[in-house]
Amino acid sequence: MNIIIALFKRICFFSILILLFACPSSDDNCDDYGSTTRVDDLITLTPIQETYNQGDEVILKATFPATNSYFGREINLLSSTNDYSARLTLGFDQLFIGNNLDFIKGSQSEFPNWFNILYNSDTQNYEFELKIILNRLGKYTFVTTDTIEINGDNCNRYRIDTNVIWNGMARIEFIVE
Repeated sequence: MNIIIALFKRICFFSILILLFACPSSDDNCDDYGSTTRVDDLITLTPIQETYNQGDEVILKATFPATNSYFGREINLLSSTNDYSARLTLGFDQLFIGNNLDFIKGSQSEFPNWFNILYNSDTQNYEFELKIILNRLGKYTFVTTDTIEINGDNCNRYRIDTNVIWNGMARIEFIVE
């Protein structure tokens, strides 16, 4: 009987130890409730045309206020996160491959479809503007499902799901001749 009790105690001890090491640290266990939202049409691509000529320019632009009510309550994203460079992740990269990119506001990030949206203290907005010179000939077709992330320390992070305005469609299509 003592052997069974000793074995039971050891099993309980090791089970508790395994559970303690399996629990995520507080850094990995963020409560993201209320920090993700959908705000349509924060990104524009202009001018909207069905056909462009090689060498034509289009402007991809995103602007949104640092203080907003996108998340159900008024919040200043900059003061909450101290993130002066939000990340724009576009659901497509076709527009950037084989074309010239001229950054007016913002910059390139790690991948062809990742960009930095910079905070402008004069306007108190996050702003991004990219001039794209269409060099690559052919048909362009892509779906716009895009994300803006504003990240701070200790779980202070916000995500805005959005899209590019294009004739009320989620799919962007045009031809460069």
